[in-house]
Amino acid sequence: MIPRVCFFGLALMASISVIALADDEPSLNSRDPVVAKVGNQSIRRSDVFDYIRMTSPRLATDPETLSKIFPKMVHDITTRFATTKKAREMKLDQTVEVKKMKQECELGVLHQAYLFHGLKESFPEDELKKEYEIYKKDFVIEDQTQTTHILVKDENDAKDIIARLKQGEDFSTLAKKSEDPGSREKGGDLGYIGKNDVPAEFSKALFALKDGEFTDAPVKTDFGFHIIKRGKTRKSDPAAYEKVKADLLPLRLIQKKVLERIQKAREDAKIEEFNIDGSPLSQTPPMIIKSEEASSGAASTGEISGASPSGSDKLEDTAGAAAGAFVGRKLN
Repeated sequence: MIPRVCFFGLALMASISVIALADDEPSLNSRDPVVAKVGNQSIRRSDVFDYIRMTSPRLATDPETLSKIFPKMVHDITTRFATTKKAREMKLDQTVEVKKMKQECELGVLHQAYLFHGLKESFPEDELKKEYEIYKKDFVIEDQTQTTHILVKDENDAKDIIARLKQGEDFSTLAKKSEDPGSREKGGDLGYIGKNDVPAEFSKALFALKDGEFTDAPVKTDFGFHIIKRGKTRKSDPAAYEKVKADLLPLRLIQKKVLERIQKAREDAKIEEFNIDGSPLSQTPPMIIKSEEASSGAASTGEISGASPSGSDKLEDTAGAAAGAFVGRKLN
């Protein structure tokens, strides 16, 4: 995994280096004042804004928050320059370890640059609607059940609540004691849930119930002990176009473009992969999805699916993560 700081650091150093060359330009000085100096190196306001956009994109859109965090960000940048200066004085930049880290950083930056270069940030309505039809076609219908729960930390407390429910006490009233802040004010309501939306232990207990029943024993998950009540069951439906046109549909389209680029790069390179002991891989090579297949129905809900799950998952995971990062960066 390439540390995010590699991208931030390289981009920051590059931007500051370029601006430093223009320190004597009067018009630039008036528009973009120097906000810090480290030796003879000037750091301008735009450098700090770029750093904030890269490290904390959500904060960069709020002027009030931006003003509050600005001094800390300046401090962070000057600290980085000061420690970098010391590292160079100690010739750490010439060590094998640091050279390897710099190489990894460069690989990560170029990898991102290749995947993102020229990608559209928005799509015309007709393209989104075409993708929506593919999404609806590939949507997997499943049972969803309206679910309420009460979460407690202690198993004996959970047993006590179950006993009180059996005596006729109201579930939504007892749910006000739940450790789950997101549902306790709504009587424990979690909305409609599918089998894969919750931890396996929770899902197994929930879907073993009949409508209107609650669990007669506490259900343990990593969150604590649950008392679960099942409500009405319905079939899931694809989300309405208006609900997905701003996020899911662009994500799917971008993911397809990213996957095509990954496939193209792998096809053009001579790649050999081996097991941990150096022996030839026994698994099927990753399935390459042709661009026409990707655009005509090779996408499942949320991600692209190849003909061979064992072969294409790695490519899909990479494409999905990259597309998600790209969309997240733009939406933030």
